[in-house]
Amino acid sequence: MPTGKAIAPLTLDQLKELREGIHTGKKQNIRLGRRSIKVFDGMIAAPQQAAVFSISDLAKQFNVNASTLSRLARTLGYAGFSDFQEVFRRYIANTGHFYSEQASLLNQSAGEQRSQIELTSEIADKERRNIDGMLNAITPQTLSATVDLLAHSKRVRIYGMRQAFAAAVSLSYMLGLVRDDVSLLNIAEHGVAHSLAQLTPGDTLVCIGFNPYSRNTVMTGRVAREQDIQVIAITDNHASPLATAANYTFITPTHTQGAAFSNGLAATTVLAEALTNLVAQQLGEQGLLKLEYHEELLAALQVEA
Repeated sequence: MPTGKAIAPLTLDQLKELREGIHTGKKQNIRLGRRSIKVFDGMIAAPQQAAVFSISDLAKQFNVNASTLSRLARTLGYAGFSDFQEVFRRYIANTGHFYSEQASLLNQSAGEQRSQIELTSEIADKERRNIDGMLNAITPQTLSATVDLLAHSKRVRIYGMRQAFAAAVSLSYMLGLVRDDVSLLNIAEHGVAHSLAQLTPGDTLVCIGFNPYSRNTVMTGRVAREQDIQVIAITDNHASPLATAANYTFITPTHTQGAAFSNGLAATTVLAEALTNLVAQQLGEQGLLKLEYHEELLAALQVEA
């Protein structure tokens, strides 16, 4: 136990300094047990997860009891775990340097005098590896169960923010060609809460997100799961906070570091195309009739597809 009252750090940098002091013995007034040190190190190493995971999710992640996290927070000088977690939330909210840091790496790579075609080829090679990673991570059980949900749930909603929004739009459009009641979750006029309220147990929500994870997407998936809505996560790794709330998870790697400033979406796009075609196959004649009706409407409106 500390011999004096600790002053709680306000920033992640201050937390890192405190951790260094604890490890080197310079902060002798703060004593942490082996498990608390493991949690402290892990949270600082993964601030995104520390910011968006619930205390129970973090406890599960570090294989400790939730009380360990509460004791850690108090020992470090915080009133409770929520105050401790707020440091990580402020860091995520105030930095937002993911894309600029990636662009910085890209600019550094440009100094190597690679041609435009060489850079294009490098991005394509990385995307091919991302697709291979996605395929290797798929299990037949998850694929079968997901296709069944997307084909037969009364309502299907798709949700993603930032880059993931583009993937969500594409999946929503393609599924909507072969079945009824598919749409994006977030309706601009009313918001996510209003959209979630339209869903009932047994409906399906697909949450798409990658590092840097959107807290909105993470919390939406978690709340939906608590409402007995089936949640499918499409994300970049099994440690993703989106995966913890999902009934089924697909891993679509997004690695393009050094070659691009943004996440790669090729693996997610291929997965969306595969899921849509598998749903169409399962729906059979029903899906074909829906698609034909769509084409009839296009003809009647005299617009192009």
